[in-house]
Amino acid sequence: MLRSARLAVPFWGVVFFLGTCGSGCDMFGDGGASIEHNLRFQVVEDWENSGKPVDPALFLKMETADTLRCINFRIQHTFERRGAQLVVRVLDVELPISICLTALGPAKARRRLSIEPGTYTLTLVNGSVQDTYEVSVTERRVEIEPSEGEWRAPSDTLLWRYPRRSFGYYCGTTDDTKEICDQFRSRLQDLPLTSIDIPDRGHWPYQRRVEGHPYNAPVRFYRYPNSETWSLVKDRFRTVVRQHVQGMEGVGLRIVNWRADSVRSGIADDEE
Repeated sequence: MLRSARLAVPFWGVVFFLGTCGSGCDMFGDGGASIEHNLRFQVVEDWENSGKPVDPALFLKMETADTLRCINFRIQHTFERRGAQLVVRVLDVELPISICLTALGPAKARRRLSIEPGTYTLTLVNGSVQDTYEVSVTERRVEIEPSEGEWRAPSDTLLWRYPRRSFGYYCGTTDDTKEICDQFRSRLQDLPLTSIDIPDRGHWPYQRRVEGHPYNAPVRFYRYPNSETWSLVKDRFRTVVRQHVQGMEGVGLRIVNWRADSVRSGIADDEE
């Protein structure tokens, strides 16, 4: 029997710009390497690039506010943890290889934050300039607030962590075949799943929409109690694909869970 549960635990993402100096500048700022770009950052849940299902982890993601001529520019930086202090020093913006991928885009960086629940101080250093933020981490949320430095352009972005033991269902079809999207949902009715009502605003970790089809069904999210139920969900998905989707053009179905374990209609019969 499907049940409904509304998520009510946010974790805050923040946009900041390096270029200010609080009262603690002398602690980490050394006047050394720096960049002239304004930066944005987020603390989000993401997966390691392992190519297999893995629990999500918290990452610090940074990018320049301006667009650069090569999309493969990277923000070179160092990371140091001193107890409850997390220190990121921004060093340079450069190409990791000598080839410029000429699509436009910001320079980027991604750093895993291997931190347990607790309260931390995140300090971002750009030469002699630094900004400091308080990071409060629980099992279900992360909140970031500035404690030193001028808050120049707060986005007040609301972000959500992946609900544990959850998955999303995506379906896109032609206008004449939209009923296919209901075929899989009807196969879930007797499973112990709980539907998830996501908030109207804020960053949701899953992709929120289906795009690229004449008909893009609303994305559905569910919780499941254990790995055995998730296996049943995947088995029923493959059955629906074999019976209703194989050989059809313009139809795409996909399920993906919180550990990046996914099945797509085009490869529903592949071995895991």
